[in-house]
Amino acid sequence: MSRPRHFVLILLIFAILALWAAGIALVLGAAWHQVFALFTAVGLTLFALHYFFGKKWLITRLNARPAKHSLLTELVDKANIMGKVSFYVTRSFETANAFAVTYSDEHAIFLTPEVWQADMRLLGPIVAHELAHVKNGDSLIAGFTSAFEQILSRFSKIWLAFLMGGPLGWIILLFFWPLLLFVQLWSHITLFIYRLLASPLMQGREFEADRMAAGWTSPEFTSQALKAIDSYNSHWLKNIFPLRENPLSTHPPLRERIQQLEQMTTS
Repeated sequence: MSRPRHFVLILLIFAILALWAAGIALVLGAAWHQVFALFTAVGLTLFALHYFFGKKWLITRLNARPAKHSLLTELVDKANIMGKVSFYVTRSFETANAFAVTYSDEHAIFLTPEVWQADMRLLGPIVAHELAHVKNGDSLIAGFTSAFEQILSRFSKIWLAFLMGGPLGWIILLFFWPLLLFVQLWSHITLFIYRLLASPLMQGREFEADRMAAGWTSPEFTSQALKAIDSYNSHWLKNIFPLRENPLSTHPPLRERIQQLEQMTTS
């Protein structure tokens, strides 16, 4: 089920990058395909650097250390994943989290201390969810799409970059501010369009990962794990200003995920 979704997501990335390149080329008076080819090459280079050399950098940045437990080994065996799977505990963040990344030599799953120290009945479904992303190839595609998204994201902040660049940056802004302003605004617009269109695809893979995690553990424990994570990450403002569903979110609303798990339980 994930392969068609991945294919559409990759096509979307290239379509959005072509749209962005067309706008930039129009202002610069250049051929759009030249701009498209240049930044496609940059995106592929970023992905290659991430895939082959990014693990050490991320481990250092997150101050991560290897983690081992019999439960982790058991879940990896259940998932029947090809290749090496390693687990790491990161430094603490404001939110409890877990995520999977695929590199050339291994699949790495990173867990915050809050997740790692959770009850085994909750830790199991969380880890199983990330293993499902690995199994489905989501952890590889995420690195690919992230490389291209980083291009648009960096250009959407280009104005700030020159402001922080000191006197030389201010001089460049003084002479080229109309062009830089357009680049920033156009990058914001195309990045918004991408996230709006990509959100349903990314939410679909979360539903699939929940379903697989529930099969390897149980729907009840998976539901409890989702509630525990949401409770830990809840902000006090939620009680005053309830947040509506975010159309740009990569994750579905919690109630919809739990409804899917409850349907699995009743069936």
